Order: sequence, then structure tokens, then C-alpha cells
Amino acid sequence: MFYGRELTDVYFLSASIGLKNNIEKETLKSENLRLYSTAQERYKLLIRIIVLSKTNFDYGVLQDGKRCLKIVEGYANGGAPILYGKIFEGKGLDFSIEDEMLESVENK
Repeated sequence: MFYGRELTDVYFLSASIGLKNNIEKETLKSENLRLYSTAQERYKLLIRIIVLSKTNFDYGVLQDGKRCLKIVEGYANGGAPILYGKIFEGKGLDFSIEDEMLESVENK
């Protein structure tokens, strides 16, 4: 738990913020395929949106789970500093994860 939220929520919130701000940072660790298989449906949808946005709507990429998660991890790493700033500006995690996710994909 992190500020009363599941780590999965924080991870995908960070990925949404990275996508919204078009910031990616390469990850050095291996992908966690379990994260995708246990993700709630809303996060699976977000994964598809992020991957399709990044690959210019190449639907074939969706068949490669490792590549999909590497893309999402890049955005999560890119969004983490922004999320950190929001949290420690005094807002905590009181803002809506769903609102952040919607804002991140509205213009994609």
C-alpha cells in the first residue's frame, strides 16, 4: 500500500501521467508479465491504449506481452517523477486515478 492505494494503482497512474506528458524512461529491470495477467480490466485497457498510441496503432504488437509491458514500464518510469511531485506538493493521492487515466488518453 502507498498512501492507501494498491501499488498496481500507483504504477498505472504513473504510466498514465507518463503518457499524458509524453515522457518515457527506459527501464533496466525485466518486465513483470504477472502484472498484466493479474491486472484489472481497466488497466488492461490502459495497457492497450498506451501500446497502440506508442506504436502508431500497430495492433500486431498487442500479441507480444513482453514488448507491451516494456512500453508501459517506460511511461510509468517517465511519469513517476511527476507523480512524486504531485504527492509531495501536499495533495497526497487524493486525486482520481480514473480522471488521470481519462486525461492521459483523451488526445491519443
